[in-house]
Amino acid sequence: MKKISDAAYVRYKKDVAFIESLFNAGGGQLVPREKMPSPKKFLASMYNLLEILGNPQKDMNIIHVGGTNGKGSTTRLCHTLLQEAGYTVGSTMSPATTTTIERILVNDHLISPAELHTLIEKSIKPALYTYVQRYKTTMPSFLQVMLAISLLYFKQKKCDWVVLEVGMGGLYDWTNVIERPKATIITNIGLDHMQFLGNTKKQIAFRKAGIIKQGAHVITGERSPKLKAYFKKVAGERGAHFHPLQTEAAKTFAHLPFFTSPGQQQNLAVVLTTLDTLGISLSEAKLKKVITHFHMSARQEVVHKNPTVMIDGAHNSDKLENLAKAVTKMKYRKLHLIFGIADNKKYAKGLKALSKLSSYIYTTRAQSAIRLTRDVRTLAREAQKANPKAKLGMYLDSSQALATALKNAHKDDLILVTGSFFLAGELRSQFISEKTILSKRKVR
Repeated sequence: MKKISDAAYVRYKKDVAFIESLFNAGGGQLVPREKMPSPKKFLASMYNLLEILGNPQKDMNIIHVGGTNGKGSTTRLCHTLLQEAGYTVGSTMSPATTTTIERILVNDHLISPAELHTLIEKSIKPALYTYVQRYKTTMPSFLQVMLAISLLYFKQKKCDWVVLEVGMGGLYDWTNVIERPKATIITNIGLDHMQFLGNTKKQIAFRKAGIIKQGAHVITGERSPKLKAYFKKVAGERGAHFHPLQTEAAKTFAHLPFFTSPGQQQNLAVVLTTLDTLGISLSEAKLKKVITHFHMSARQEVVHKNPTVMIDGAHNSDKLENLAKAVTKMKYRKLHLIFGIADNKKYAKGLKALSKLSSYIYTTRAQSAIRLTRDVRTLAREAQKANPKAKLGMYLDSSQALATALKNAHKDDLILVTGSFFLAGELRSQFISEKTILSKRKVR
């Protein structure tokens, strides 16, 4: 592994600071659903930016992955199996766990800091200059620019397949500028981002179904018969091909570490069904190889041993309850739960499920200036109510919570950090540094 030089690291931080600063340019701001303009008007800035860049999204074989929970795991698993089948594959992930380049992957390597720099200087900055001269629509945002960089990079690398993860929702998501995906995945429907997507699962499903396009194969892991029927109806109306979920093959791997929880088993079934509908097959040996060794950052990720420290970005009740089911199948002496969550998330059932398993609970917060977090005292009261016998601590500094857990833990204990990708990323960096990721860039 060739370490990133100090000069290259400084340049990378400047590049990231530039694209992140686009948050203050006024573009792409989320607004409550009742104030949203038409999708065409809202996505105009994305279309305009891509037009300046030569529409790199054209003629790509794209698998579009939406849904409430499991988008990231589904995207990465789809990516990995396609690569194992012999294809060059690009994919996007959101959010990054520890550093920005984790958003963009081709085969088993993240985009390099040098490649990111070149794309920003040679393509993005000139395009933004042209944009302000040519268009009156709102300025492209950080997320739009990251999508544009991704698409340019995938075209540059001549990817056979691209797996695009929806950021949020579907109808109004920046990735929805994709016109002809080969496959559309909607993992499931849950109650998350309700201020933007809707108060009911049916309203949220309407937004998620916005990514269903003509000619696409449509696959969903949603269990509700009514919502499945709705997606099938939408697919029919738009000239897409709805496929029932094939679950038998996924059950074969339910004993493997990453796939012990019901949610991950369902995600695996979705991916296997998708590849089957696309006519892509792997030998049993290749399939077993990938699934046996599958892992990804901040999803049941073990970053330390003796004691075991596991990082998971579960950030709503469904994800947290699914995580709790996975934890019950692990071997450990005592569970130390480090928990912090954003203020706008529904989490009560998930925190209750995890608290009941815990001997120690440390409530804390992600230290992001742009994220309002739930009060550590509120979390502590709720955790204590769920498990009065657990030892409790409250920490405004997440690093202090981790240090205390490491001090209290026996070598056979499990320390679980969860509730937020922001929190997961902060504490993960204490075991896997940003410089290590920038130097290694390898995810398999």
